[in-house]
Amino acid sequence: FKKDVFLDVIGYRKMGHNEIDDPSMTQPRIYKNIANRSSLATTYLERLKADNIVDEHLEKSVKAANKADLEERFRKATERKDDVADQAWLPKRFTDKWANMSFQTPDDVNTITGIPKDAIVRIGAASVTTPQDFTIHPRLAKLFVKNRNKLMDNLHDAHLDWATCEAIAFGSLLDEGYDVRLTGQDVGRGTYSHRHAVLTDNVTAKKYVPLNNLHKDQGQFHVINSPLTELASMAFEYGYSIETPNTLLCGSNTLVMWEAQFGDFVNGAQLVFDAFVAASEAKWCRQNGLVLNLPHGYDGAGPEHSSCRTERFLQMVNTPMSDGPHTKEDLNFQVITPSTPSNYFHALRRQLVRKYRKPLVIVGPKTLLRHPLAVSSWKDIAEGSTYEPVIADPKLDLDVSAVDTIIFTCGKFFYDLYVKRNDLNKNTTAIVRLEELAPFPQDAINRVFELYGNATKFLWVQEEPCNMGAWTYVETRFNNCIGKPLRYVGPPPLSAPAPGTSQELKRNIEAVLDAAFN
Repeated sequence: FKKDVFLDVIGYRKMGHNEIDDPSMTQPRIYKNIANRSSLATTYLERLKADNIVDEHLEKSVKAANKADLEERFRKATERKDDVADQAWLPKRFTDKWANMSFQTPDDVNTITGIPKDAIVRIGAASVTTPQDFTIHPRLAKLFVKNRNKLMDNLHDAHLDWATCEAIAFGSLLDEGYDVRLTGQDVGRGTYSHRHAVLTDNVTAKKYVPLNNLHKDQGQFHVINSPLTELASMAFEYGYSIETPNTLLCGSNTLVMWEAQFGDFVNGAQLVFDAFVAASEAKWCRQNGLVLNLPHGYDGAGPEHSSCRTERFLQMVNTPMSDGPHTKEDLNFQVITPSTPSNYFHALRRQLVRKYRKPLVIVGPKTLLRHPLAVSSWKDIAEGSTYEPVIADPKLDLDVSAVDTIIFTCGKFFYDLYVKRNDLNKNTTAIVRLEELAPFPQDAINRVFELYGNATKFLWVQEEPCNMGAWTYVETRFNNCIGKPLRYVGPPPLSAPAPGTSQELKRNIEAVLDAAFN
């Protein structure tokens, strides 16, 4: 209609909630009226007959064809096989928009997602390039643009931050012909004023998206700020990820990413995640590659802006809880806790480079966006590089044979532990990061135990209360899959995700850090 249209639709349930429900017990008058009404299909058919659009022969043939189709679908459903990979009976499973997709296979390995050095420089510089007549905000020109160009001009010694690696990840996908769709709350600028994917002319207020100006054959970058309607927004993006796996404006795959302003805002969309995102492949054999970017971390923001409720997602993920054949292809969704810009880069790229789709929950950072230690080298995203599910202790002078204690952790808390360990000069303690929780990186963890073969004490340390975070998830799998029990070090159980004041949080964190090295 090329304008908004409002429909006032009156609906009713003719038969009640189920076969044994009788709504006339509570609504006798209205259901007496309903009982005397013909069905919508019957009313519509009578109108078509009255207008000489449908005759009796066409009516019977349409009904017969529809019934035959339903019977055939029912017959095929009863022949379903247990092995997902053998479900060739599913109509159009990997055809049409999904023609280039496939199931994940047992021999699937970590996908190589690095890019050439010259592409890093070209895309990094392009991410802050504007037309000559574009007036950028003076603060952004002085800090954001100048710093990004400085990194690209001196790439050999550059420390790439979070926003830079994200921009290069998005830009590299666009450069290769993929589309990128980023939606959420204040995503153009970034909640923490770090992204600036959409620039605003300081004089005319016109918008400009640098990454949409790489070259004429590139993919399209759609950056869409959504209101605080998480349920509706995530539901729409879920549908978008299903409908656009393989075709869009330039015949490409599409990275569909929804970002919460704070991680716990995802609570408003829990129904969509539970019923659709997490279970669509199991219930309907429908893959989807939706990415949820959920800022998470305890930095004094209080109970409502600290936790994305990692524990809820880990409760729903179907990774094996005991040792045995690990079928990653049956995983319903991925959960990662990247602590380096390079791992975040690889996580975004592999969502599209792989030939199958799995939802991805990124337990993302807040303070790490500008943390001086949370940086990566260009070599970490260069050709041949890939996502690291587990990162061993980066301390170069650490004698692995002298390590007697291994601290396992995830996310930004690694840096708190790392600084504390170095301050105490505890060189017999190694700090290992789990960058991927689902699928559970059993093989990579086993290699860590081989690396620090003399260690006898194994701790799990986290900033979240012990009834939250990853503790209950990793405890079971370390016990049953690895055979190495962990000792918990962290805050006690809490009803709220975090203390109410930054002072109390600081005391709690200091107590955890002290306990980790005593």
